[in-house]
Amino acid sequence: MDLFSEGLNHYVDERGLFGGTDPRFLRHDRALTFFNAARGSLVSGAILTFQQQLFDASKPLRGALEAALAGVHVFGDADAWSRWRSRPTFEDCRGGSDEKARLRREIGAEFSMYRLAGDLRPWSSRLTDIALDLYDELNDLGAHFNFAAAHLMDPGADNRELAAALRRLNRTAAVCLRIYDCLYAGFSLNAKLSQRIEALTRL
Repeated sequence: MDLFSEGLNHYVDERGLFGGTDPRFLRHDRALTFFNAARGSLVSGAILTFQQQLFDASKPLRGALEAALAGVHVFGDADAWSRWRSRPTFEDCRGGSDEKARLRREIGAEFSMYRLAGDLRPWSSRLTDIALDLYDELNDLGAHFNFAAAHLMDPGADNRELAAALRRLNRTAAVCLRIYDCLYAGFSLNAKLSQRIEALTRL
């Protein structure tokens, strides 16, 4: 988590040297919103894991993966950023606007995990497969409410379940950090940051 924060802060510091309107950095600026969200979800998942709320921990960890992949999507598609920002809310659709409801569904589908994964694959096919496998695993373990994971709702998890949950937490953080590094490696104030990320995550 410290390394993730260091990477985010390094970009912000270096970005500040070029002014707020430099177009060369706009795609990184767009993606940063999602990586900050990914980090927040990871913190939430860590807190729940350490509290042995293993069933509930899967939800924010899944959200971290989704946010990181959405960051890749808006990095490569400025129009996707605009669509995401203007997606109609449920309240917008309450009045019966078919057009707004359609737009809401379309943008929601665009930002679904399996569509987003297609944007990461050119960067790293292996990392994409790891992220998708982990996403499905988290769904099975509580990110989607299901009977198979219901036993994890008991805060008195045994040592094996807790150890597995800690490994999932570490893997999720590692995947998000590697996705971040794909996009931001060139903006690190510390030239060895990518090497440290690679050494720590071992993906």
